[in-house]
Amino acid sequence: MSLESCLSALETTLASVGGLDASHVSQNNYKILGLGGSCFAVVRPGYFIQNPWDMGGGYKLQWMSSIELFSKFDAQLPGSAQAHLSTLAYRVMGTVLAKPDLGTADVWFAEITSGAAPEEVFTPEGRGPMFLMQSLACKIVEGTTVA
Repeated sequence: MSLESCLSALETTLASVGGLDASHVSQNNYKILGLGGSCFAVVRPGYFIQNPWDMGGGYKLQWMSSIELFSKFDAQLPGSAQAHLSTLAYRVMGTVLAKPDLGTADVWFAEITSGAAPEEVFTPEGRGPMFLMQSLACKIVEGTTVA
């Protein structure tokens, strides 16, 4: 598989998370934040690590990526964004734990860890906050051979 294939499998897995509409999940497309709704996920590529795992040319590839979860901020209910974000992060972790191969034959497993504390997101003009954002780190491990 390639990084793009792994990210597509991750995007498809995220689209099945309860409370997250499939149209609110994308790869590197922040325009989805302008859609109606309260929760969004943006998958971003990162770095990779390659390690040999057998003498026959097999390699273990670790694709590192991030998942940025967004919860729309409501000034009338300021605690609601944090509650939605916490629930969404829990559901993302649960979905990946239940489907660690991301529905593919080549992925050995995927794991999610918290990347940073949630932070407020403002408009370029400084208005807001518009969203509360939580970054999750995702490691996707696959086995492959080099021809």
